[in-house]
This record gives sequence, structure tokens and C-alpha cells, in this order.
Amino acid sequence: MTKNDSYDQISPCDETDSFSEVARKLGRGFAARARDHDETGNLVAQNFDELKAQRFMNLASGRWLFIRPQDWTWWVWLVTACLLLMGLMGMSDAFLAALLLLIAQSVLFFARERAFKAFPIQLRLAYTLLLIICFFPPIRWLFWLPTVGTFALVIFGYCLIPKASIRSGLGQKTNLL
Repeated sequence: MTKNDSYDQISPCDETDSFSEVARKLGRGFAARARDHDETGNLVAQNFDELKAQRFMNLASGRWLFIRPQDWTWWVWLVTACLLLMGLMGMSDAFLAALLLLIAQSVLFFARERAFKAFPIQLRLAYTLLLIICFFPPIRWLFWLPTVGTFALVIFGYCLIPKASIRSGLGQKTNLL
């Protein structure tokens, strides 16, 4: 690793940064350490130290959770998760409401990004397609999958769709961080 690639120059993440901004800032250091690990085989324990410094892994502070009430998209995903849960509990109109909310969110993000190649658009379109597939009567039971997945996104910040799309070769590998 060269002096110019130093991951010590990473600025700390603010409380107001979006998750993608935090990932970009932390990702630079992670990528440099991964490169260093590939060359020398050293342990990248500094990644864990950096995550703890940003309070993503400090269980005592509760910041390992992805609860972000200051971010409007977090609220939209929370409402979507609740609508899906209501649908699973017998209110089938809630599934349609969740789909309409997701379509509205996709339109808003498309108006902002103005490109289907943008990762937020791809994510929402894939999720919309998943919900549409779940609407077919023989596989309506499959609605539990996006329900659990959306709650995982809202609570822990974990989303399986980007990981699955990258592993399948369909997703973008370079623009995630």
C-alpha cells in the first residue's frame, strides 16, 4: 500500500450522513485494507475498529441498528414493512397499498436520479417486481419474504436484493460504495 492510498485520511462520518455516504467514506478505507490484505495476508481488524468508532458495532450504544428517523426514505420503508405485515395479517388491501407506495417512491427517485442505471432506482424496481410477482394467487404466501426482508432493512440496514444481484452478475459491482 502506498502513502497516497492511506486510509488514515478518511474523514469521520457525521450523524446526518445518509447510509450510502457513510458506506462511501468507510468503503475507501475498507477497499485499501482489502488490497493490502490480498498482497500481504494481514488481518483487517481495523475495519471492525472503524465500524465501532462510527458506532455501527457498539452494542451498548444501540447504533448497530439502522434506525434513522431523520431520513425520509427510512420512514417510507418502515411504512412499507408495516403495510406488508398488515397484509400478512389478513388485510389484503395493504399489499396493494405497499405496492403503490413503492411505485411512488420509485417515481420520486427516478425524478431525482434521471437514470435507470442509478442503484436506488434498480433496487426499487427489483423490489417492485418482487411484490408484483407475489400478487399472483398461487404464490401469495411468498409475501412473507419481502415482509421479513423489509423489516431487516429498516431495523438492521440489511438488504438482500443488492447482494443477490451482484452475486448473480446482474448488479453493479463498482458503484455500491
